Formats: sequence, C-alpha cells, structure tokens
Amino acid sequence: MANTVMGVEKEFVLESARDSKSALRLHKAGWSGEARIVSVDQDRIDIELRGAAAAVAPWDPVAVYFDYHGTTLSFAAKARKVLEDRVSLEMPIHLVRAPKRRHVRVPAPRGFSASFILANERVKLDYPESGEYVDIAEPDGPAGFDVSSMPSLVASFRQRAQGISSENAIVMWKGRAPESLEERIVARLGKVLYIPSTSTGLPVSDPYPEGRIVTASEEEDFEGPSIFTEGSKLARLLMEKALAGINAEIWCPIRYYQYIVGCVRLVNSGERRIAFDLAAVDLAWEFSRILAFLLHRHDYFKTAATNPPSPRAASLVDLSPSGCLIAVSLASLQIRLQPGTLIDLELKAPGGPASLRGRVARRYDDGRSSYYGIAFEEVREEDAARLHRLLYGKAWDPADDRGESGAAPAAGAAP
Repeated sequence: MANTVMGVEKEFVLESARDSKSALRLHKAGWSGEARIVSVDQDRIDIELRGAAAAVAPWDPVAVYFDYHGTTLSFAAKARKVLEDRVSLEMPIHLVRAPKRRHVRVPAPRGFSASFILANERVKLDYPESGEYVDIAEPDGPAGFDVSSMPSLVASFRQRAQGISSENAIVMWKGRAPESLEERIVARLGKVLYIPSTSTGLPVSDPYPEGRIVTASEEEDFEGPSIFTEGSKLARLLMEKALAGINAEIWCPIRYYQYIVGCVRLVNSGERRIAFDLAAVDLAWEFSRILAFLLHRHDYFKTAATNPPSPRAASLVDLSPSGCLIAVSLASLQIRLQPGTLIDLELKAPGGPASLRGRVARRYDDGRSSYYGIAFEEVREEDAARLHRLLYGKAWDPADDRGESGAAPAAGAAP
C-alpha cells in the first residue's frame, strides 16, 4: 500500500473500516478515546464515540488512527457537528500510513507556547553567511583522523588526501573575502562544489539527503540572469581548467554555525587523470566538520566572551512527550536550521515551563515560515508524565509507547 491513499481508494478503505466495525483511535488536545465509523458520505464521516461525546466540540481538530489489513492508517480532520454520542468529521483529503513515531502528536493545546535558543546564533564574525545554520558539535567518532591536536588532524588529513588527489589545500578566509568564482559559490551556498571531472561539469542531482553538494541548477541560480546573455562563467572556467591540465576538483566549505570561514580543496591534475567520487567528497566533508570543532574548542574565533543569544519565539504546531513541530517566520529568522541541529527549547505549559533540548529531525518551508520537527533528548520523567496527561488527558501506561504505527517504534524513530 502506498504511503498516501486518495480518491476512490480512500472512500473504499473508509467504507471497509465501517463495514468491519474497525476501532478508531482518536486524539485531540487533552483527550484520547475510541470510536467506530457509522457512515461515510462524499463530504463527511460520521463516527460513534465510545465515551463522552462532550470531549469533542465543533471545529476541534482531531487525529484518527485505525488498522487496515495489517497497516495503521491515519488522517486529520475537524469536527463539524457533535450530537450526543456521534460526531460528524469533515472528509479528509487523504489517508496516510501512520509514521513510526514514539508518541501520537496532537495540535498544541491552548496555553502552550514555545521559544528556542541557538548556540552562538548572535556571534558576529566577519565571514560570509550561507543562510544555513549547523551545529559545532564534538564528532561521534574520529572517522580515521587524528584529533589529538590541530597539527595532528591536519597531518592525518593530508596523508589521506595524498592517496586520492594530486594536490590538497586548506584555505581560511581570515582577513579577506572569498575571491575566486569557486570560493564565492561555496561561501554563498554553504555546500561542496563537486567537480568530478572538468569535462562533464557539475552533478545534476544531489545524492545526499541533507543536501551536501552544489547541483548544476543551483550554480545557474547563483550566476543569475547573466548566464542567458553572457553564458556560464563556470562553464568557461571548467574549460580553462581542462586546458591547464586540471582533471577534477572539490571545494568543500568549512562551516562554523551560519558562517563559512574557509574551504578545503582537493585537485587531480597532470598525469592523475582520475575523476573524484563521492568518497572524496566524504573525506573533505568529515575533515571540515572536525576542523570546525577543533577551531571552536581552541576559541580560534574569539567568541567565548560574546553575549548569550536571545530566545526566539516559535509557533507550536503540534506536540507529543517526545517531540514537536514548530513554525518560525522566515522574516524573523534569516537562517535555516539544518537537520541534526541541536536547540534549547522552552515550552510554556499549564503547571509551569519545561526546558527541553532537541535536535531538528526534519524541515520544510511554505514560503512564509520554516517548519522544524524536533526530537527531544533526555526529557525528564516528570516533564514527560506531565505532558502526557496534558496532551492525552490520561496518565501514561506501557501501551502508549506502541507508537502511531500501532507497534513499538524502532530505535531512532522520528519524534
């Protein structure tokens, strides 16, 4: 079954759930209950609640889950009318396969609000800004590099780079702005300028889920309308490189929060007529990440005395004891948070605020706001229990950890 069910198939599934009297699991802010479908019309679904119908009021948004042939499906809808033990729901646009989250997320109840803090977001450095914000965190593992000191790290990088390239360089932009076209592209986009071969140009697509390399279309957007009247500057540059004996290049940004402070360069030239593969991209990327951490640890940018950042307001879209979805106006936050970014979140709720730490698990934009799915880390037991009661209207029990898909989620499941 596809992840989304629409049209005639959607109506067939709902009618089958009605005929089989499948149990529905309903959730709204502060209440959870069960129901079954009693009728399906073109524009609405009538359900019969098992319990007090007064728990649902007209225009309340609800999240509905039910099992269908071994798969848990879900949909979101608003209550149109409430009559005794029956509720009419608007017909959803589609049904979706329930994600493997640890807890059901519900629309944020009244009285809840959120704000967040980014580490060093207000640090002001004289370096280019890419518009993307990344964490400067200690690497999970050394990835084959010697991290005992800065000289050891650089030496281990050069040793590994010599095995796959004819030249390598580490360029820091301290005291100067990016100059060459390659440097300006890397500084503006915050991604790797990956030229596997000067005779083929840039990749058409990016194989990295998080977005790591500059694609041909992104480079064209960088050059702007002049590309149609004057031709591509990069295309001319690649031709010049090929004539000069350069066969392949990688320009990898060194990212420090929202700043691009330099780049790592790998070159194959002369007799080394070997195209760079993605393993070379990975080498430069991992080295630049570890280098940024060591620069931060040694306070290379002299940021230790900088004033702490101010909390930023966010709209709380939905929430569970293990995660939330927040919306941040693009006008209020010029930078976008990359997946994996760690944030400090303050959740104001009835009974007092909760200070939580979480990582960005996913993001998307709608043209006005950026939406971030946050996975909480190390939630205190008392905070989780309080959120559970406020969101679901009941105390936690082990069955509640079965997740939205109807079974306990696997390790690393989304919040």
